[in-house]
Amino acid sequence: MCCKWQSSMKFLASVFGVSLFLLLPLTAFPQERAASDLTFDELITRIEKLASSGAWRSKEWDGAEIQSWVEKRLARLADATNRKEIAAMSVSQALRHKSEAGRRGGGHIEVGRDVKIPHANHAVVLASGNVTIGHANDCLVIAGGAVEIAHGRNNVVFGGHYIHVSHDGRGRPGSSAQGSVLVSSGMIDVSHATMTICSAPKLVQISHATAVEFVDSPNRSISHDAASRVHTLDQPIVAARKDHALKSKLSLSWFVEDSGVVFRLSGKRYVAELGATIKDESGKPVGELKGWKLTYVSDHFALFKKGRDYMGFQKK
Repeated sequence: MCCKWQSSMKFLASVFGVSLFLLLPLTAFPQERAASDLTFDELITRIEKLASSGAWRSKEWDGAEIQSWVEKRLARLADATNRKEIAAMSVSQALRHKSEAGRRGGGHIEVGRDVKIPHANHAVVLASGNVTIGHANDCLVIAGGAVEIAHGRNNVVFGGHYIHVSHDGRGRPGSSAQGSVLVSSGMIDVSHATMTICSAPKLVQISHATAVEFVDSPNRSISHDAASRVHTLDQPIVAARKDHALKSKLSLSWFVEDSGVVFRLSGKRYVAELGATIKDESGKPVGELKGWKLTYVSDHFALFKKGRDYMGFQKK
């Protein structure tokens, strides 16, 4: 049957002078999805390729697919919260600021695996791994792992597993908002948040929240709250992360920031150092954790990674 079909196609092509491919229905060819419809993991894969190729350094790179992905999600957040002032910190804006950096002091663009920057203004930071920034204002940050910002204002942040900000936002309810947009498929932790928009399916934890918008964040732990609001969407901004099967076997007891963790696995005690192969007391790699490395640790959260798989642990 297959041979007869192919013969018929060849006959039609020879008679009408039409290419075989043009005779096939459009559904026979895979259609490339719009960049705005990519999942978060698919976007991180694009960022990983962008980092390895170095294409982002060229003058031709405009970051259009990154911008369209971000803007689609910000539009949904704006509708949900009625915060119409929300707008994407576009890559094109950062490029413009970069060309004027000598005069205006902003416009940094960084694409890589793990990125650490002391200060960032009007910046675009894209990482397949983790991002750490001391002071960030008017920035777009996307990271596949964890994002840590000491002081932030007017940022748009997407973190795959964890976002921590010590102080975010400024202003008062009714005034011009300067809080950031923080979106994670895992957990968000903020010490002081003012007019911040948070969306995380697993947990949003804030010590002092003032006029914070919680979007699709069913699990919230807020110590002090003033004038915050809760919103629910039919579809999440980013899908929740499923825990890796190995995670239930590990029990973490000590978290040492930027250093390592102490944990138990199968009744035995181990130490995992940041970025190192996990070994037992005799110096041999732990078989069950082959390929896994501790990629991020603070005093209350740890993140292990193997290839594209992650395991995140919150200190209890």
